[in-house]
Amino acid sequence: MSMSEQQPEETFRPARPGAKQRRADSLREMHDQYAMVLWRYVVSLTNRPADADDIVQETLLRAWRKPDLLEDDVGSMRG
Repeated sequence: MSMSEQQPEETFRPARPGAKQRRADSLREMHDQYAMVLWRYVVSLTNRPADADDIVQETLLRAWRKPDLLEDDVGSMRG
């Protein structure tokens, strides 16, 4: 493969110092504050605790994987 055929490399952007830890702390705080409330709400909709477990877990995983869906302000956990 010639140089002109190669795909451009992605630009490496190092994370800000402490950014990963702040993100983990924010998401842990969100889980601690909202997981049980969210779980109860989902159980009230589905009447199936096992389904509520899965739905809440998937919701929190999506928040972890796409933190940009959440506002930058740690005090506000609504996307």
